[in-house]
Amino acid sequence: MRRSVRHIAAIAALALSSLGLGACAPGVQPLPLSERVATEIGTDTFRGPDGTLFPMRRWLPQGKPRAVIVALHGFGDYSVAFRTPAAYWASQGIATYAYDQRGFGGTPHVFHWAGTDTMADDAKAVVAALRKHYPSTPIYLLGESMGGAVTIVAGSGPRPADVDGLILVSPAIWEHNFMGSVERSALWLAGLAAPGWWLEPPRGLGIHPSDNVDMLRAMARDSLIQGGARVDTTAGLMDLMDRALEDESRVRLPMLALFGAHEQVLPHAAVSSFLARLPPGNARVAIYPQGYHMLLRDLHGDVVSKDIVSWIENRSAKLPSGDECAAAAASPPCKTVTS
Repeated sequence: MRRSVRHIAAIAALALSSLGLGACAPGVQPLPLSERVATEIGTDTFRGPDGTLFPMRRWLPQGKPRAVIVALHGFGDYSVAFRTPAAYWASQGIATYAYDQRGFGGTPHVFHWAGTDTMADDAKAVVAALRKHYPSTPIYLLGESMGGAVTIVAGSGPRPADVDGLILVSPAIWEHNFMGSVERSALWLAGLAAPGWWLEPPRGLGIHPSDNVDMLRAMARDSLIQGGARVDTTAGLMDLMDRALEDESRVRLPMLALFGAHEQVLPHAAVSSFLARLPPGNARVAIYPQGYHMLLRDLHGDVVSKDIVSWIENRSAKLPSGDECAAAAASPPCKTVTS
């Protein structure tokens, strides 16, 4: 995310000089309300509210699950991201359902941004469909990075997702105000002039999303992982992150928010702003001293996975890691995030 946005400044002048200022709105895939269909969970797919088929993966325990997690992946990623933690959760009696979000993985129209409301509606629809399968089982919506922002939007407002709680893993909460004025202007201008321009992540920025090098190398070889982004997709992501920060204080569901002390993808100012806005009383926070952005797939990801199980079992019990931030809802928030 951060790399793509920084790269915009370098191409904006070229985009404007070659294409002029012909206004083009970011391409989105809004749900056609007149064409809504019944949602349905298949063996390895989910049929969305507009009939779109999404690839879906599931990790099920033996016997009836004692809880269900609906997991939303991050930007450029897809549902396989939860393979390792979901296998552990299944061993603990918790079912996990993860689907490729619109524009990512094996969905139609890859590389195109679907829009914040559409992505949130998809998450709500998956939850509603699973409620029919598990009417008396607690269901939790978990989002990693971009998926965390979608989780916040889906879990807020007058008609939130019908879940028992939200689990936010390094949620992408990076509003435009945390970008420099040059980058903000470049993003806006490039979105007008060349929304379809492709941005390759620039090299040499020294950003480490995880300490799990083998996992990162495997991702680099995976053809379903998106290594870059269109300008309008990057702009759409920024709009989603803005909206998540705006909606955060409206969440009334129990929340567990998890960050790594070595977070290098999200600016520290953005993380601090997120923590300061958490609604008091229903949010708990853990900051892992050995954690990076991709907490669940870091070398110590098992510690995070166990904390999630513990919170699902008893939301008032101490987390087994001992890494909970006691000042989660205080102002100023925890000061333990370091580079």
